Amino acid sequence: MNEQEMIQAIRKHAEALYNKGWDVVVEAYDDGDLLEELSENGMDLKKTIKSLQAMVSLRSDLMEEHQAEARASY
Repeated sequence: MNEQEMIQAIRKHAEALYNKGWDVVVEAYDDGDLLEELSENGMDLKKTIKSLQAMVSLRSDLMEEHQAEARASY
């Protein structure tokens, strides 16, 4: 798989999981950002998706915490 195919594979994955926190990847990551993520993960597609999943999970957890705090303050 070449770089562009890997970027498209990540985008397809992110779009399929858009409502499960991957919206941040779809909306905020351009091709250069995804290429950088791939590079940081040795151009390994599976490692890159796992790395992005870790970020998505952390972001989702933080959002849930903030929403719970907001509900508790009302």
